[in-house]
Amino acid sequence: MRQYPLQRTLKKVIKFAQEEARQLGHNFVGVELILLGLIGDFNKVSAEEDVDISAKVEEIIGSGSGNVSDVIPFTPRAKHVFEFSLEEAQQLGRNYIGSEHLLLGLLRVDGGVKHVLRKLGVSLNDIRTKASLARCPS
Repeated sequence: MRQYPLQRTLKKVIKFAQEEARQLGHNFVGVELILLGLIGDFNKVSAEEDVDISAKVEEIIGSGSGNVSDVIPFTPRAKHVFEFSLEEAQQLGRNYIGSEHLLLGLLRVDGGVKHVLRKLGVSLNDIRTKASLARCPS
């Protein structure tokens, strides 16, 4: 499988998700933490109005054990999100993985995040359409 470069914004999202894991006392980065990392960039891709979903996502996550190591790995489901993101970028003819592709990947993984996003009216088809119209990074 071909490796695609990550957009600078996406690197920040991943770093934020890892920091959020530490802050919440988790020794792993799961799908929900990836969504928290995306929240800052979320409205730009998914909606015109300001949507606050942090509280709902944190409710799903809960707090961890507090035993956090230096290296915080991604859960298998989180790794699937990255695989799906790559597939979405390829399907849209992009040579990078951006936050819009990550959001599409999140919508393809079953679980709490998918349900939270759908409750807020975020659909896979709407995001895919907006992502296809997004400009390539400079």
